[in-house]
Amino acid sequence: LKRLHRTLISSPEALARLKREFEALARLRHPALVAVRDVIRWEGDPTLVMDFIEGRDLDRVLAEDGPLAPEAAEALARTLFEALGTAHGAGIVHRDVKPQNVRVGPDGQVYLLDFGSARLDAASQLTETGTSVGTPDYMAPELFSGAAYDPRVDIYGVGATLFKVLT
Repeated sequence: LKRLHRTLISSPEALARLKREFEALARLRHPALVAVRDVIRWEGDPTLVMDFIEGRDLDRVLAEDGPLAPEAAEALARTLFEALGTAHGAGIVHRDVKPQNVRVGPDGQVYLLDFGSARLDAASQLTETGTSVGTPDYMAPELFSGAAYDPRVDIYGVGATLFKVLT
């Protein structure tokens, strides 16, 4: 479950946008993307119901196992770029690619998680007026400034993640 803050549905227009985004997420199909099964209200908050993925997030992998070998980092990057290509092809920008949002399953399969910050259209840069979304260490500069952005912000997040996994 991914519980989102109720301020995301502060108006009928915001609720309609959120529903469109959830519907778009539910249509995404890629082995590295977690399937969104439903959207429910939990204690008044919109909540994504997704498949549960066993394993460790990439931060934990790094803490327990150390930096990745270059070959493993290359495979990770390829998987993330392919998954993001699927999302970008559907008009979805993740906006929060980081090690904590990458899970490595027991079989080594990589998954990109947490599309809770994703936007269906990059034309609207902010979730709330004056509030940027993302994790500072992995955010592209345009997300900080509220400037127009596009799918390249996710490429920046993958690059920052690769820097971390290799050092």
